[in-house]
Amino acid sequence: MIQLKADDPKSAATFRDCMEAGGLAVYPTDTLYGLGVAADNGAAIKRLERVKGRGGPFSVMTGSVSGLEKILLVHQEDRDKIRPMLPGPYAIIGPARFPGQWHASLLGPDDTLSVRIGNHPWLTRLFADWEKTMITTSANRTGEPALQSPGDIAARLSEDIDLLIDGGDLAPSKGSTMLKIGAGQWQLLRQGDGAWPL
Repeated sequence: MIQLKADDPKSAATFRDCMEAGGLAVYPTDTLYGLGVAADNGAAIKRLERVKGRGGPFSVMTGSVSGLEKILLVHQEDRDKIRPMLPGPYAIIGPARFPGQWHASLLGPDDTLSVRIGNHPWLTRLFADWEKTMITTSANRTGEPALQSPGDIAARLSEDIDLLIDGGDLAPSKGSTMLKIGAGQWQLLRQGDGAWPL
């Protein structure tokens, strides 16, 4: 396992290379440390499922609202509501624009996808010139507490991951607030750090 500080100038490029190579990496977000792989690599997704101890669906992370709108079918009234919320501690769940392009482990009922845009400086740097998507799930094994310290992550997951981006100890978090959208009718699926209702 390679460990780099989030403020290391090489960290974003090293992370991208890890994703391109089918690697498994842990990185800081605005809620929990994320455990992720490239969203278009089936073998890497299977590896993530083994480490996580469960199958999908998993959320995907992208870098902008325009990126989200390329992934999900978003009505105008929903778009107007989403834009002030993101980046932020929310997972937006809606119908996939092209469900056939996604691995089955990412799709929920009725071909829905969960999309995150994290509000963390390191993620901003990562996506500044990178338009790909990656899977994001909390950096822990299913049924175990989320790991918010790089030391704990290294102790528990070092044999299973290729890269750890060390953003320091993160504050306690309930994770992202999960919201299902659809023609102005929104449904709260999980209350996390993001306020709801707004």
